[in-house]
Amino acid sequence: MTTGQGDNRPGSIAFAGYAAKDDKGTVNVFAINCSHLGCSVNLNADKHRFECPCHGSIFDIAGDVIHGPAIYPLAHLGWKQGTTPDEIIVGGLQMKGIG
Repeated sequence: MTTGQGDNRPGSIAFAGYAAKDDKGTVNVFAINCSHLGCSVNLNADKHRFECPCHGSIFDIAGDVIHGPAIYPLAHLGWKQGTTPDEIIVGGLQMKGIG
């Protein structure tokens, strides 16, 4: 993780993540860990948000808290653009289909 607070700290390892474009078209890559107590958040694509099934925290598509108990946003993962527009590289792993 490159950013984070609460249960997520910069330098911590995330075992999964989400790549999502926000309303401005910016690609964000988030750790799957909720910033409250580290449960795995789920993407609710219909509502364009992330939801934590453990304690009910809700985050918008940009990773910011909509509803607590979480008080910190989702942690970002370091990434770079791949060789094609629909490819990114996260921690040395290629991900396709973000376009």
